[in-house]
Amino acid sequence: MIFKFYKAQGLPVGSSLVEEDKLSLATTLLEKAKAKGAALLLPTDVVIADKFASNANSKNCASYRHS
Repeated sequence: MIFKFYKAQGLPVGSSLVEEDKLSLATTLLEKAKAKGAALLLPTDVVIADKFASNANSKNCASYRHS
């Protein structure tokens, strides 16, 4: 779910799943948080994998830092 927020900010998402129909909502939420001086808490790490399957090779990685 984090990738719609990355994409809304123009960050690369590779082949990650993105709910394209929710991009405008993500943008709106980011703008509202910024306007109110509030921190929008987003995950600090993500799991990456070589395929979408239970037997995929995967690992945890730090996500982008947001200000």
